Amino acid sequence: MTSTTAKRSAFPISLSSLALVVGVGVLAVFIFYPIVFAIDGSFWSSQPGFPGHYTLANYEALLGSTETYFTVLNTVFAAGSSAAIAIGLGTVLSIITVRTDTPFRRALFYLPYLPLAFPVLIANQAWIYLFSMRSGLLN
Repeated sequence: MTSTTAKRSAFPISLSSLALVVGVGVLAVFIFYPIVFAIDGSFWSSQPGFPGHYTLANYEALLGSTETYFTVLNTVFAAGSSAAIAIGLGTVLSIITVRTDTPFRRALFYLPYLPLAFPVLIANQAWIYLFSMRSGLLN
């Protein structure tokens, strides 16, 4: 009677598991640590690294200011209007692309991916060249 035994590797941890642990470690160092440091600093009474004590005075000043609520309302309005415009344009573009027999249909299909390939810095520079007060092409 022969028994078959599976070969075990010399290392109990696979390479993919090790890569996952290293990736999570890098995320923890470069993403989670600054977030925790910022939250901890928001409760500190002075600048980070200087003597002080834990307090809620920073949050009292933040929540007691009317400018905070104006800023939040302005942000919600900007995000909501931006989302509404994007949903509207996306719906129109998808209807044109899928339901009609329009020319350049194939090009319209890839049009929403253009902002992902077009760097934001170059796009901002293009808007500046177009609408600059002194030297803009459209002013």
